[in-house]
Parts: sequence; C-alpha cells; structure tokens
Amino acid sequence: MEKKRHCPYISYTAVFIVTVCVLMYGYPISLGMRHAVETCIYTMIPSLYAMMICSTLFLSSGLHRIFSQILNVPARLLFGCSGDILAVFLLSQAAGYPVGAKMLCSLMHDKQLTKKQASWLSGAAFGGGPAFLSALFAQNKKYATVVFLSCFISNILIFSVMTRFLHLKNSMPSGNIHNHINSSVIVNSVSESGTALLRICAMVIMFGGLSGIAESLGLFSLLPENAEKILLSITEISRITELIPCRISFLPVAGALLSFGGICVIMQIAAVSEGNINISCVLLIRILSSCITWLILTLFVKLSPIENTVEAAVIFSAPADVQTGSPLPALLLLLMTFILLNTAKPL
Repeated sequence: MEKKRHCPYISYTAVFIVTVCVLMYGYPISLGMRHAVETCIYTMIPSLYAMMICSTLFLSSGLHRIFSQILNVPARLLFGCSGDILAVFLLSQAAGYPVGAKMLCSLMHDKQLTKKQASWLSGAAFGGGPAFLSALFAQNKKYATVVFLSCFISNILIFSVMTRFLHLKNSMPSGNIHNHINSSVIVNSVSESGTALLRICAMVIMFGGLSGIAESLGLFSLLPENAEKILLSITEISRITELIPCRISFLPVAGALLSFGGICVIMQIAAVSEGNINISCVLLIRILSSCITWLILTLFVKLSPIENTVEAAVIFSAPADVQTGSPLPALLLLLMTFILLNTAKPL
C-alpha cells in the first residue's frame, strides 16, 4: 500500500520538474524537437509509412489467415505452435516495432493466447524491419542486411525456445479466411497507418524535447560524445541516425541498439496493448535479444576481412545531407495530421 501511495507523488513531481524545465530552457528544447521533426520527415515517414500500409492491408484483408494456414504444419513441427503465431512472428520482423504486439493482442482477444503468453511472445515478435534498416544504412546495404539477419536470428532463437515452454495451442481458429479488398479497406488501411505513424512521430518529438532538457541540465557533460549518442539511442532509437555511418568495429553496438528498440518503442507497445501485455517481459526479452545480436555481429566483424582501406577509414560522421527542396515529406506529415483530426472523436 505504501508503494502505491507514493507512486503518484513521484510522477507528479516528475511532471512538475519537466514543466519548470520547459519554462526555463525553451530554446534548447525547441532545438531537440526540431531535430526530432527532421528525423520524422526525412527518415521515419519515408522508411515506415509504405510498410505500415502494406501490413495493415495484409491484416484487414485477412491475407494473414491464408499465410497462417500455409505455415500451420511447419509451425507445429518446428515450434509447437499454430500457424497464426508463426505468421505473427514473421510479419513482425518485416513490418516494424509495434506491429507484432498489436497482432498478438488481437490473438489474445480471440482467446488464442493468454496474457502471459502474449507478453512473452511480444518480446520476440519485435523488429525494426528491413525498410527502416535500409534507410539507416543507405550508404552500405551490406550492413543493413547483416544487421537485419542478426536481429532476426536472435529473435528466432528466443522464439524457438520460448514456444516450447508456453504450451501454445496448435489448432487453427475457424471462421472467414479472408475479406475482399475494396476501396473502403484501402482507405481505412491508409488512415490507420497514418494515424499510427503520426503517434510514433509524436513520441519521437517528445523524446527530442526531453533530450533537450537533459542537455540543458548538463547531464551529458561528463560523457564522451559517442556515449551520449548511445544513451540517447537507448531512450529513442531514431537518435541512432547520429551514429551512422560508422566504422565496421561499431556495427555490433549499432545492431544491439536496433535490436533493443529503445524505451520510446517499448512505451508505444504498452500504449498499443492497452495494459494487456506485461511490459517487463518485453523489456527482459529485448535485453537478451540485444546481447545475442551483439555477439553475432561481433563474430561477423572478427571473421570479415576488411575489403579496402576506404571502408576501414569510415568514422562517425553526420548522416548524408538530404535534399530539402522536395515538399513531399512535409505534405505526408500534413496529410497524416488531417487524417488523425478527421478520425478523432468530437469532444
């Protein structure tokens, strides 16, 4: 009882401190948010929006049910689970961070999973997706492929062990396998994807403001520059753009950060699940997965010959300049804003 009594006062104190900091350090906070907005416009939206629309169409049309039926036999033989669960795992590796938890919550609502099973599986059904990694490692597609495969291997190793202890059902649910894809399904999928991506960008911008507060208070003054960027990437994964491109020896750390996903993404999973998933399970699995990813990439670096001296000389530097003349990213962000306002319930 004492613990529950003190928790609200701690949160109230934190909100009060942040409010005071916002009043005192408006300019550095605006700089942090401006950097976050640029990250959303030039990295998050171009790399995630198309894949989020495709994944939403895949789910709303019921195509995942057909995919699940195809996977039912190998899922039962290899992992001891249904094709639905294996399909969710595979789709989560391609679609992006919050998608896996959202699909697992749907299975839980259909009584196919318990809260405990969905919580542990959400830790493994988790990945940045090849689209996001390709955008990050645009200057070296080989690194994007290696990091994606390392994250996938770590997740599937955990998934294969986890399914043996969770006593998952092997049966397929009955009901309609698929729905017709029409204009209504397409428009709704685009609208839902835009709303979800706008929420992600809003969280990214908020963390940009928090990083501005931390820098204003001098919390990073004693840390080396790269250590500061690593710490910021742990809290919000899009900050990893400040560490890329990087030398090959840093690839294991970058892969571990991308495998973990960041506190911001885990908060988004908590919001998507609406309290139906135990976030401590997700956090524990992500820490384990990031360690496995780091180990795999360390072995890759040790076994990879340096192809040329130019690659060996690549050091930490700012991402390549982006042409800002095109109005398309800003128009996409504006479009998602109108979609969110249009779908919001009236007060």
